[in-house]
Amino acid sequence: MRRPLPLAPRPLFALALALAALFAACGGTEEEPPVDAPPTPPIPSFASWPQPIHVVVFLIDTLRADRLSLYGYGRATSPNLEALAAESVVFEDAIAPSPWTLPSVTSLMLSEFVGRHGVVKDGDRIADDAVPIAARMQALGYRTRSVFRNPYAGPMSGLDRGFETATLANRVVGAADVEACFAEDDPRPLFLYLHNVLPHDPYRPEASFLARFGEVAPEEVDAIAEIQDDYRRLTRHNRPGMRPPGRGDTSDRQGALMAELAERVDAINLLYDAEVAQADAEVGRTVEALKVAGVWDETLFLVLSDHGEEMGEHGGWEHDQSLYEELVHVPLVIHFPYGMYGGRRFERPVSLLDVAPTILDCAGQPPSEGFGSGGSLLIWFAANADPAAGPFVMSWRVNRKKYYRPFDELRGDENIALRDGNWKGIWNVDRGTLELYDLATDPGETLNVSWTEPERSRLFRETAVEWREEFGTSLGPEAPPAAVELDQADRAALRALGYVDEGGH
Repeated sequence: MRRPLPLAPRPLFALALALAALFAACGGTEEEPPVDAPPTPPIPSFASWPQPIHVVVFLIDTLRADRLSLYGYGRATSPNLEALAAESVVFEDAIAPSPWTLPSVTSLMLSEFVGRHGVVKDGDRIADDAVPIAARMQALGYRTRSVFRNPYAGPMSGLDRGFETATLANRVVGAADVEACFAEDDPRPLFLYLHNVLPHDPYRPEASFLARFGEVAPEEVDAIAEIQDDYRRLTRHNRPGMRPPGRGDTSDRQGALMAELAERVDAINLLYDAEVAQADAEVGRTVEALKVAGVWDETLFLVLSDHGEEMGEHGGWEHDQSLYEELVHVPLVIHFPYGMYGGRRFERPVSLLDVAPTILDCAGQPPSEGFGSGGSLLIWFAANADPAAGPFVMSWRVNRKKYYRPFDELRGDENIALRDGNWKGIWNVDRGTLELYDLATDPGETLNVSWTEPERSRLFRETAVEWREEFGTSLGPEAPPAAVELDQADRAALRALGYVDEGGH
C-alpha cells in the first residue's frame, strides 16, 4: 500500500518538462525573436542550481498553521514568513505525521509512518539499520550539522545518526548557527537541521512581541504555566501497567484543570501568538544570515513544524491526544534555489513524509523505492501530475504515555487520519469507529458525517484497515516504559518543556 506517487524525475528531465509546459502555456513558436527585442531573462531551473546545493531545515516546534498570518490569521504573527513566501512555495495543506515531537520528527527524518518505525514513547530509538536523511546527505559529501532545543530530536532517540555534530542548545536556534557553520573552513556543502521550541509551552514570550497583540499580567503568565505543568503531569503515568504505585486515574482532576485553562483561553491565545511572532522573527534573521553568507540563492530552505497545539477545540489542551487539524495541520514553506517556483501556493494535501525525499531530489539524488513511504514534492511542479485518487493515510497517533478517561473511551490509544481532497477520516483503531469530516464546509471538524456518507465511510474504513496491516509492522503489544538514562542536559531540557518530572519520569 505504498503511497502511489510517481517516481520523481531527474533534474534535467524535470527541466525539460518544466520548459515544455512553460513553452506551451505561452503559445511558443520556433520563429526567431526580432533583432531589437530585449534579451529574455534567464528562467530559474534545476540546471542553474549548483550541485550540490546547501540545505537548511528550520523546524518550529508546536506551530499551528492556522495561527500564522501567512495562512490568513487575523493577527500579524508572521511578517517574515510572508516576505519569504514571495520567493518560495507555500503549502496550504501540509500534514504532520504524528501529533507530538518524538514520533513526528522520527517520521520526518526517516520518511516513514509511525507504525513502521515504532518510535512512540520515551526510550524508543530508531532501528539499528535505519538510514535517516542526515546519513544519506552525509553519504553525498555534505557536512551535516544539527542544533536542537528539544532533546527528542537528538541522540536519545537515535536522531543524531548521520550528523557530524548534534548539539542540544539552551538558546534560540537559528541565525547564529548559520553564521557559525559558514565561518567554518570547510568547502563541503551544508545540510543543517535547526529545531526551536517556540511556541511550545510554557508560554513566556519576550515583552516586545507580546506588546504587539495585547497585555497579559506577569502573575497571569505564571498561573497559566503552573496549570499547564500540573495538567501535563497528571496526564502521565496513570495508565494500566504504566502508573507508579499509588497513582490512579486522574481524569477528574485533569478535567478541572482543563476548565481552568478554558477560562484563560484569551490570555493563552495572546501568549501563544506572541511566541509565534518571536519564532517568525528568528526565521527572518536566519534568512538574512544566509544572505550575508552569500549562499541564499544556492540554498534549499525549508520552514515547517512537527505538530500543532490543542486549545480546547475538541476538549483537549497542549498536544498528542488527537489527530484533529489543530494538531496536524502545520506550515510548510520551501525556498527552492534561485527562487524557483517562487510565489506559488500549493493547495493539495501533502505529508511531511515527503520532505526528506524532496531534499534528496533537489540535491540531485532522486530517492529510491527503498527510502521510506513518502515521495518527492518536485513531481507536482515539474510534471504537473495529478494525485492518485482515493484516501491516503497522512497522520498516525499511537499513545503509550497518557490517559484521560473520556478521550480513551471515545478514541482509544491508536488513531489513523486519512485525506481524500477536502474529506478527512479518522479511524479509531481500538474502538473500531470512523469519524468523517468535510473540511471544505466544516474546517473545525465539528460534524461527524460518517452516518450520512456510508459509501465514503466504508472506503475510508477499509483503506485505514489495509494501511494498518501494511504499515503497522512495528506496533506490537504495548510494553512498559523503557528505563531512560538521560544525561543532565537532556533531563533539564525535557523538564523545561514539561515532558519529565523532577525524578526524570
